[in-house]
Amino acid sequence: MNIQMLVGLQRAFDQSRGMANLPEHEDAVASDQLSRLEYSLIGLTGEVGEIANIIKKARRGRALAETNERAMLMGLGAEIADVMSYLLKLADQAHVDPGRAWLLKMCRNAHRFSRGERVPLLTIAGPPGSGKSTIVRAVETAFAGNECYLERFEENPWLDSLDSPADAFDAGRSQRWFLDTMTQFIKDARSASLLLDQDPTAIVLVYGQLLFDRGMISSDTFDEHLATLLRLEIDQAPKLAGRTVILLDAPAETLAKRCARKAGPRLEADFLEDVRARFARVFAELPNIVRVDASRPVSDVVRDVRTQIDAFVA
Repeated sequence: MNIQMLVGLQRAFDQSRGMANLPEHEDAVASDQLSRLEYSLIGLTGEVGEIANIIKKARRGRALAETNERAMLMGLGAEIADVMSYLLKLADQAHVDPGRAWLLKMCRNAHRFSRGERVPLLTIAGPPGSGKSTIVRAVETAFAGNECYLERFEENPWLDSLDSPADAFDAGRSQRWFLDTMTQFIKDARSASLLLDQDPTAIVLVYGQLLFDRGMISSDTFDEHLATLLRLEIDQAPKLAGRTVILLDAPAETLAKRCARKAGPRLEADFLEDVRARFARVFAELPNIVRVDASRPVSDVVRDVRTQIDAFVA
């Protein structure tokens, strides 16, 4: 991700959430070395990222308040550049990819920042075997007059080679199919409320990260998918920003038994434990998450989800 792309995404995200643009010279961000450091560092995690964010805000605040004091601004910029350079060294020593860290943070921020109201979109997320598709089919009638997206694995042409030798399965294209198919559904939807079988965040931040960690997709492909997810969150903000996520979960052994009853590759309990742990981490600190114990009988889970839907569409 180059600086122009980061700047464009940040500005588009701010606009999609109703945040006022700060006045800047047309070419300032793209050509200013200090701004390059700012946008590289703003995505860092933990205290380093928070420090960078504070400095960025302070710099802009001073610049906006005292635009006529050119000498002072140059001095202030030099001081901040020194701090930013040091933070960039810390990022390198910690083996943090600032561009990817920024994309990951912004994809999570898409849940955290909305225009102040919850939208009529509900997603049902969870690992394989948690019952997402079963629950969606069971509650479709409660969504009468609205639109439901059902994840159809059998329509993904890239999954045909999943049981083939590792180098025959194109995980990147398979992931992109899931992301593009859901994106098209959201774009085309015209009803007042939507119900999605899986959350788009899970496609990239859970499964995409897992595939990247296991060497099944390249660094460039993972970054591309992150940017695509962020662009979806920006372009479809009126439908997505402020959505509610029902997160289904069950012990890995339960998930494995359910998956064994379905067609497709065998999924071991250890793998499923990894997936459910990733779901827990990704959605742990996000707003509007409703956690549901999916280890219970399907009828009990359907009842709980219907309760959420009744309140949701009322």
